[in-house]
Amino acid sequence: MGNVSQAEAEVALRRTIEFGGKGIGEGDLSAAARSTLGYPYLMQLVGYHLWEASADHDTIFSDDVRDGVLIARGEFEERVLESTCRVLSDGDRRFLVAMLPDEGESRIADIATRMGMTSNYASHYRRRLEEQGVVSTRRRGVVGVDLPLLKDYVARMAAE
Repeated sequence: MGNVSQAEAEVALRRTIEFGGKGIGEGDLSAAARSTLGYPYLMQLVGYHLWEASADHDTIFSDDVRDGVLIARGEFEERVLESTCRVLSDGDRRFLVAMLPDEGESRIADIATRMGMTSNYASHYRRRLEEQGVVSTRRRGVVGVDLPLLKDYVARMAAE
């Protein structure tokens, strides 16, 4: 399943919330949907934790959104990002670290330079990461990270 748009995330969250008998303001709904970054699993986590945070009332408020998103992102980091990075090789992780200086997409040539290797050799790691659903080719010689929040996670791990 691919990512969903902000509008689609809002519709899905609103329907689920209202079906369950609760309400949510437009701004809070928009903030909750935006926090999912269009990633379906993160959308499920956010929705679940919004519900949990508002268990004692029938409206989801800003504090519930803040708390629910914080918990959902922590679980996403633990269940998805941490477990994904745990199975990567050192070279795969070096490839991701070499992507960090780029905002958004990265050129394979730049990644290779940062890794101190040829573009052809760096492409070996790109293929491995593509097979694992971590990155994808955006256009010839350019890749991007497919997992939301991964670059931030990799940056924190690299700093440690």
